[in-house]
Amino acid sequence: MNRSIRSTLLATLALTAGPAAAEVTYADNATYDATSGRLDIPMVAVYGDGDPLYYSAALELSATSPNAEFSLVQLTPLTADGTVYSSNQYDPSSATLYLYNVDATIGQRAYRFEGNFALQGGVFVLNHLYDTTALRLLAGVLPASDDQTGATVTMPTEYTCDGADQSPALSWTSAPDGTASFAVYVYDVNAGDSGFDTFDHWLVADIPVDASYSHTLAGGAGNGASAPDGGVNGVNTFGTTGYRGPCPPSGGGNHTYVFKVYALDTMLGLNDGFTFADFTAASSGHVLQEAWTFALYGRD
Repeated sequence: MNRSIRSTLLATLALTAGPAAAEVTYADNATYDATSGRLDIPMVAVYGDGDPLYYSAALELSATSPNAEFSLVQLTPLTADGTVYSSNQYDPSSATLYLYNVDATIGQRAYRFEGNFALQGGVFVLNHLYDTTALRLLAGVLPASDDQTGATVTMPTEYTCDGADQSPALSWTSAPDGTASFAVYVYDVNAGDSGFDTFDHWLVADIPVDASYSHTLAGGAGNGASAPDGGVNGVNTFGTTGYRGPCPPSGGGNHTYVFKVYALDTMLGLNDGFTFADFTAASSGHVLQEAWTFALYGRD
């Protein structure tokens, strides 16, 4: 595809839908491969007259350009049912491509960016790039911390007192610079029918940080005799250390269970069996970021 064709291609998309190539599966995050220079965009909305048109696309960084110039290397029409929305957008009137949540791994660290590109002379030239990296909890069986649908997710039985009572696998990424340790806190916010303001189910502090600024706790990591991955175990409301899963009173409806991870700028130096009050006091002024997700569980 030569440059003259590329220079007019996206500007005409709002008028030319082309054949539908695939059903839309909502996926808004673009990904950038720093090794190949390829930027994959699973969905972009092209606005013009009438309803937006949806495409998947890929751009490729020019290896010879002194500027951040990207060529269009793939464009595929997507069918939509009228309910799809993508925050990635191309505006033909200004010849500007806006991307949000571009995920990239640079070295060992995961980053997230947003930015916009101007279509100039057949290539997309980077105008602005913003580092929006923030701690993200990727909870496996639970929603990720940046997925707001957690209220509709039911905790699988194997992670509760009605099953194996095993701690679920948890992973998190994109901790900020200066992070020296992680902590994990799991609690029930609807414990009033058990006589508590909150009910603590799992508390681990002083989990070390490596060069990736990310971490994964394997499934069942909270059920061992000692704290996982070099951390320190706190005491839960059951009076034991380690993970104890949801076990709300029967007939009380669903309870909300929060899984929270903290990025801290120091090792707290807490002793095994510390309480959440101890953690709160020790961590005051040291929490750089936190991320959380949640799920529901009831025993009717």
